[in-house]
Formats: sequence, structure tokens, C-alpha cells
Amino acid sequence: MKFYYSGRRKWQCPIIQYIADNDWDFEDSNQSINFYSAMNQFWIKHLNNNSDQVTAEQRQYAVDNFDNLKNIDTLMYENNHYNSIQDHNDAVSYVDRGKDKTIVTVSGGSWLLQLARNSVEHQGSWMLDHYTDYNVISIVDDVKRSYRNPVLYDSCLYDGINDELNSPEKIADYIKKLIPNTEYTVIADCKNGHSSCMLAYYLNATRVLITSGTTTCDPNVVLTNGYYAPVGGKYKMSNFFTVPFEVALRNLVFCKDIPEELQSINSIANTMPDTEFTYMYHNNDMGFKLYKDLLDSSLPNLSSSGVDRTPYTYGDHFINLELRKNGFFDLYLS
Repeated sequence: MKFYYSGRRKWQCPIIQYIADNDWDFEDSNQSINFYSAMNQFWIKHLNNNSDQVTAEQRQYAVDNFDNLKNIDTLMYENNHYNSIQDHNDAVSYVDRGKDKTIVTVSGGSWLLQLARNSVEHQGSWMLDHYTDYNVISIVDDVKRSYRNPVLYDSCLYDGINDELNSPEKIADYIKKLIPNTEYTVIADCKNGHSSCMLAYYLNATRVLITSGTTTCDPNVVLTNGYYAPVGGKYKMSNFFTVPFEVALRNLVFCKDIPEELQSINSIANTMPDTEFTYMYHNNDMGFKLYKDLLDSSLPNLSSSGVDRTPYTYGDHFINLELRKNGFFDLYLS
């Protein structure tokens, strides 16, 4: 994959030149590591004034301390899931209350932020103690794999969470053995949207809630979009830092053999007519509009609705805090 620089000013920069001069193979570990390091240095030098949830200092820390990913589990602060059990190198945190209903919450996160913060990003961990009428399992990707390939891992769940549970199907089998004989509700957001619907399929989940999520594993939805499409066979460098482009790279590698009936939320909902699928989004989330617009409103078990901007909304995309504050989650899980 080739890249080009597009900016207001043109100048000679060895970082830009290095990225633009190579045809990158992201399945090659060394190329992936070199590319990711160069891209972060490019962001720090040329995009630092742009709004981004990752700071320049955190990006620089990740570049300087990349080797720490090999043993990241030894660097982590003790987690604050006091009442839960950890498994799979803290990638799984769960509470089994013996209930007949189980929440499976899947967090996206970022190895870069986990390394900089010394903390496993269980973004749904608040549910562990909050919803006491449920058993709760929180799942994240074990970012130690990112040391092998920081571009493709985390895999957005398409290659599972680690080398043992390396597919949605294997994660589902693990969950069913961990907390069996319950109804499952799967909750996920952002880059794990569609893949968590695959997980729901293998769990035969009763309900699925996706917030601001991807809706397909087809990379062409992104890579042929006017904003992301290549020019002369090259992709804009700054696009690498957007979630849809990031997910499309995983789609290209990990989604080659996904059965047709599992390739989109639409097809999964059609295959699971007795499962309720709910998709929540922000009305001003232009970055994920290309995913939202694919939803088939004619499916009786698939509903979607948008929320407007509030003080709890971040970047017109991250709406989970807003949904907690306005009572949506409590109502949905009541």
C-alpha cells in the first residue's frame, strides 16, 4: 500500500519522504513496526494541531517505548475491577452472579493508549458492578500481539483477542463455557461494531446493542469512499489516523473468508430473526455515516436512532457516556 502527503504547504521532510517512497506490506511485521513508528512521528511533526484523542506526548511515548509491549502485562497498574475475576492476561474481566442473563461488553481501545497509561482499557468495566441483575463479561484485545504488528493489532476482534481465542467463534465458545446456560446481550461500539455482531451470532445472543459502530467487514465501503479513495493508487497519509481506514486495513487481512451471511449487521440480523439488534449513533458523526447508511431499515429486528450533541459527547462519535447519563443503558437493560 502506497501513501502520499496532502497539505497546504509543500516542503522536504525525511519522514514524509520515507513513508511516500515505500510500498508497504502490513502483513510483514518489520514493515508494520517501521511504518507505525514513522506515521506517529509524521503526526507529531505535521498534524499536532489537529484535534485528536491521542496527544503528541502519548504518541512519542509509544514510539520511544514500543519494546515494552512485549511485557506489557508486567507494567500495568493494578486494575480497579475489585469484584471481578481476570483471565487471559487481563483481557477478560467477569462477574458470574449465577443469573440467567449475561452482558458481554466488548471494548475497542488502543495499544498506544494502554502503553502510555499503563492500564488495560476495559471501557465497559463500569457495567461489572452496575448491572447486578446480570452476569457481566468485559472483553478487550490483548495488546501484546501489537508488538508483532502494530498496524493490524488489535484486530478489531476479527482475529479474536489473542493467539488462543483468535476468532469470534472461539471467543463465543470460551464465553459459553465460562458462563453457560444464560441469555446473552452483546454490547459494543466503534471498530468492534460488526465483529461483535459476529460474536453475537456464535453466542446465539438474544439482543445486540451497537453504538457508533462499524456495520460491515467489506473494506471497499471505506476504500472506495470519496474521502478515503486512493489518488493514483496512493492513499492520503492523514487518513491512516481515522478509525474507518484503520478498520479497513484489518478487513483486508482478516476478513477474506467470512461467510456471506456474516459479512454485515444486515445479513447477521437477517440470519437471526429472533435476535433484537439496536444501533445508536450521533446525528453529527460524519466519519461513521458511511457505516450507518448501510443499515437496512426494512429488517423488523434491526432498529437505529440518533442522538444530538451534549456536554457528554466526545467528537460527535463517542456517545456511551451520554447514553449512561440520559438513562438509555439503564432502560435498555432493565
